[in-house]
Amino acid sequence: MTRFCSAFSALWRHAPLWRLCVCLCGISIALAVFFPTHTLTKLAPWLPNHALETASQPNNTHNTALRPQASNSGSAASHPMPVHLQYPDLAETITGHITLGNHTLLLPHGAWHPVLAAQITDNSPYSFLALIRTELGAVTGILIAQATEQPIPLEQVMAETDVCHDDRNYLNNTLTTAQAVEDCAALRLITLHGPTPSDSPFTNEAIARLNVMGFPIPPLFVTAQWRHIEATNDGRAQVGTIDFLIPPLNPQTHQLLAPPPAWLKDALPSHPVSAHFVARMKKWLPQWQNILQASFEDQLDDTALPAGALRDPMAGNEH
Repeated sequence: MTRFCSAFSALWRHAPLWRLCVCLCGISIALAVFFPTHTLTKLAPWLPNHALETASQPNNTHNTALRPQASNSGSAASHPMPVHLQYPDLAETITGHITLGNHTLLLPHGAWHPVLAAQITDNSPYSFLALIRTELGAVTGILIAQATEQPIPLEQVMAETDVCHDDRNYLNNTLTTAQAVEDCAALRLITLHGPTPSDSPFTNEAIARLNVMGFPIPPLFVTAQWRHIEATNDGRAQVGTIDFLIPPLNPQTHQLLAPPPAWLKDALPSHPVSAHFVARMKKWLPQWQNILQASFEDQLDDTALPAGALRDPMAGNEH
């Protein structure tokens, strides 16, 4: 060790070119760590990611025609719908709640950033908003919310709640009120494969933008899905939906807590790590569902929120 130190000291004094190379190497490593490229972030997702500051693009909007998701069933589903798309500034931060179609929806804990906004402008008007939450460069949540701008025919939306009656889900939970036809939530496994991982073109567009921006999208999510259909006296309905995609990541390494096969419902008894995460989600989701229902119906008492009801298992540093 003494010989090494002596040799290093001699080189440092008598080899200025070598000394310059050592300094430049140290500076380059520091810059790579604090300002990683998108490729480096994918290889080492625990590095800080400045995509929120650098990858945002100027606000721009355009009109297009997309096919709606399965909720708009019947004749409306067979024709493209006029859609007004907007690509917000990813540097914008949203906390607390969002408002869609004059309805307030409370967000899980954390700083959220808008990815995609859209409005359907035909006779079944919907508003759509996709948000992302990150921590130290890792994606900790993708939230996709939709709500009607005005009541639409009830028969167009009854299929919305089908997701809450699938026995492959980890959890199905239904609430009833005097106003709502149905308010339900489901907890399920969703894997992302190919260029169109979802039946919703809006969701696919949001994920495509995140991929272009260089965000490291995990291969699977434990997804909380909320569906609310509120009937009106004239046979129409107000609708709110949320898909909250939560990646089950290790908070230190930002890698999956368990390999993909361990997240299958039938495999949980043999994999305690994934079973524990799903159990935490099953405990949390009904609390958030109650809050979403009350806020959508404008009956929420902010002073009586249950402790932890807005803190999902991947929120903040509390894991």
